[in-house]
Amino acid sequence: MSNGLARPLRRRALARVAVAAAAGSWQPGGANTSVLEVVYPRLAERPVDAYGYRLLELALQRSGEPFQLRLTDAPLSSRRAREELAAGRVQVLDGGISREAEAAFDLVPFALDLGLSGLRQLLARRSLLPVLAEVRTLQDLKALRFGQGDEWVDTRILRAAGLRVDTSQFLNLFRMLEAGRFDLYPLGVEEIHAALRQHQALAPSAVLVPGLALHYPLARKFMVTRGHTRLREALLRGLQQAHAEGAVLAVLQLQAGLAPLLGPRAQVPERIVRLPNPELPAVYRQVPASALHPLVRPLAGGAA
Repeated sequence: MSNGLARPLRRRALARVAVAAAAGSWQPGGANTSVLEVVYPRLAERPVDAYGYRLLELALQRSGEPFQLRLTDAPLSSRRAREELAAGRVQVLDGGISREAEAAFDLVPFALDLGLSGLRQLLARRSLLPVLAEVRTLQDLKALRFGQGDEWVDTRILRAAGLRVDTSQFLNLFRMLEAGRFDLYPLGVEEIHAALRQHQALAPSAVLVPGLALHYPLARKFMVTRGHTRLREALLRGLQQAHAEGAVLAVLQLQAGLAPLLGPRAQVPERIVRLPNPELPAVYRQVPASALHPLVRPLAGGAA
């Protein structure tokens, strides 16, 4: 992705400080009036306006803190983004969390996706659809091969369940699926539609498998650099305020994969194969049930 987009985004970010002050969302006499500098990674596998960025912007706006938010100039891999986060050159990253992430970063105990990213839909070659129509159980899935990212927590979850998983970089997984290197490419319901639309040319025969999904307890959360207490508290405060206003739900309803699950007549896959999550960190259980989508609460088996 070109760097041309970074400049207008930075200009917008600078303007947000002045807007926040003019709107009275922070007071010069407060405990900390210095501008909160926040760098968010431009990730190779996500559009720049993905809901994680939108919710970050929303949380900062509702936090009561003066802030400046900008993106990294260059796209980063997931691994590089975490390295930059650990070093403090990036201050915040959102993603599915694990015990490893809990040990390395400070996690904000708020489910950005309402817990719905643990519901994983599947990409497959169109020719496999008749076989996949018969899948009902974990045992059925063990006859198939999966593709996942090298550093994804999902890879460890699938392998712990006894599934065969091949790994590679995000874009290369589309090519591998098309070439028949594996059979199924699971992605979160909130991202799978946009990912297929954007990268269909890499896997022309790939389709969304109808009526079949995986589920394991998982939530997308913000991770901040260890010790950055001010940012962590600001994000939690802002997210709680935005959630109470209905603003978090409004952002999620703009996501093609989430919108069908968020309406009054939720469209849930008929066949959901449930897997345990041995990577589940303690912070997952700090999220109150009221902050999870009603569809996920029973699927989570009380883990939340």
